Amino acid sequence: MLFSHQEFDQFFDGKYEIVRNGSYPDSNNYYVEDCIFKELTNRAVTSTGASKFLFEDSIFDSVSCSSDNGGAVYTESGESVHNRNCSFNCYASIWGQYCYCFASEESSKNYIIESTISRTNEDPIGEAPLFLAIGKQNLTNTNNSFFRNNNRCGYQFEQGQTDSRYSYNSIINNTATDKFCIRYYQFANAYIYKCNIIRNKVKDQVICNSQCTQATIEECNIIENLGTDTISIETSGKTEVINCFLNNEGTIPDTISLRNTYIAEIKNELKHFTTAICKGKPINPQTYLNKAKFLGLLPLYIMLFSSKEKYSTGIVAHKPVVYNRNYLSGLSKLKYIFSLLR
Repeated sequence: MLFSHQEFDQFFDGKYEIVRNGSYPDSNNYYVEDCIFKELTNRAVTSTGASKFLFEDSIFDSVSCSSDNGGAVYTESGESVHNRNCSFNCYASIWGQYCYCFASEESSKNYIIESTISRTNEDPIGEAPLFLAIGKQNLTNTNNSFFRNNNRCGYQFEQGQTDSRYSYNSIINNTATDKFCIRYYQFANAYIYKCNIIRNKVKDQVICNSQCTQATIEECNIIENLGTDTISIETSGKTEVINCFLNNEGTIPDTISLRNTYIAEIKNELKHFTTAICKGKPINPQTYLNKAKFLGLLPLYIMLFSSKEKYSTGIVAHKPVVYNRNYLSGLSKLKYIFSLLR
């Protein structure tokens, strides 16, 4: 499954306002497109109302919140879709190193699609790089890697609806000083499909079902993870593992149902950005653009012209946005990029 550039009305109904670098939004619905949020110390986006957000083709670089939940994005109501974004070195002191997103209702969208979320800092801080609660949840084609947390170093999702999906994701090289890499809490049905869950380190419970009626893990590579229990049930619930490749140091309790485990790694073809491509630094731009073409063009195009100026505030819903305006014109950018593609 590959998602490409979308428009706001492909996810949401109603009027909306396009937000780009240097614009000043004043609306209830926001299409945040082609933006860079860099070195902010009070989040990039804070919304306490019932707004609808589409974040697309944007960069969140070293954005933080040292006193609350949600390092880069905090929404406590409404709906949000994160599509084709890159985030690195973002953190919060409590929950949601990248995002802390509550949806308004059971039918509300709460999506993260084709994005890369990473943090390479060695010091553990906070919990759950990705935190989604309530609504119709969708984590697809996303790379979540290199986090160091106190607990829940991959993600925590809560109270998602029965048609929520978590598929084609990489959860790799994350470390928690205590419990959990992945934790689902109070779901009717949590379904994990064709994911690579590799080399994550916790004291106990790499993947945890906490009070979910049913959790199903199908066609996943769950390998080289370190934790007392690789898959666990906390308090109550049922977990079924189907057609997966399992090779870990931890145990799987008898309460977990295993069906037809594989003896070799599954070739899951994932289509998200790698951490290196998102960051843009380790790759020669000409080589990268020639190989990746459109898929990698936009993130690198954004990174090439990011300013080093610092601001303390990003978007606060219904208030002016303050961030970067130091960019070449669109024509100059295009000339530069096409010169690399020759």
